[in-house]
Amino acid sequence: MFKANFLDVNPLRKCTIYNATTNVILFPNAMIADNDNLRQLGFQYFEEMEDEDSILFLFEDEKVRSMHMRNVKFPLLMTWMDSNHVVCGMSIAEANSPLLYSSTYPAQFCLESHPDLIYKIRIGDVLKFLKTE
Repeated sequence: MFKANFLDVNPLRKCTIYNATTNVILFPNAMIADNDNLRQLGFQYFEEMEDEDSILFLFEDEKVRSMHMRNVKFPLLMTWMDSNHVVCGMSIAEANSPLLYSSTYPAQFCLESHPDLIYKIRIGDVLKFLKTE
């Protein structure tokens, strides 16, 4: 499970992420990053990652987005979605990479998760976010 000191003082809201195209629950407890501070922090400084760990980044509008991997100790799958929750891009980001990873198309959401999830999501799938609180 998630291991980072900031979670003790800043618990994140959570949601269930469901692939509506394949009728599969992908993450029952995805963390939500919906403000600048949480979006900038992401998985930085986490010591480890379990298969079920994920962060859903919510943005106010749809545009080409970029994410970095500074201070992230493990690779991540970045799944980009448009304003209709349709997967419009995916990329595997390397740990501590100096590169910026960008969506190819305008995106309003980004799901960061374990790279193995690439086998459960396809471009064009619709991902739904269900409130868990």
